[in-house]
Amino acid sequence: MVDPQVRSISISNKVQMLDINTITISGTVIGKVETYKKEALNIARLHIAVLNKDNVANPSHFKVVAFGDLATYCQENINDTDNLIILGKLEIQRPIRGQQEIEIQAKTIIPINRKSKEPEFTVTPID
Repeated sequence: MVDPQVRSISISNKVQMLDINTITISGTVIGKVETYKKEALNIARLHIAVLNKDNVANPSHFKVVAFGDLATYCQENINDTDNLIILGKLEIQRPIRGQQEIEIQAKTIIPINRKSKEPEFTVTPID
């Protein structure tokens, strides 16, 4: 078992970093969920505003992408101004106009503060 305090593991005189790429954010959906299909795979894209502790007037904005059944769930259930918890991993996209795009690939989306529903847990494996 790996000690959670260990930041790297030494193997055969080489240092290999542990592969930990997870992110959890909570925020508010901004705008409409965009959905489309690519090679029969459902894809949903949405934007999340996350309040900063020190600067409430200037929230951070994150692009979120969901695939498969989770994308379908987003299309059918997520709306502008919904509050969500997003669990996933960070991905760097190919440079567009010379700039790298960073987005969150959602693994789990949990709606919060909904009057009509209890929180729903939806999980889609990430490769």
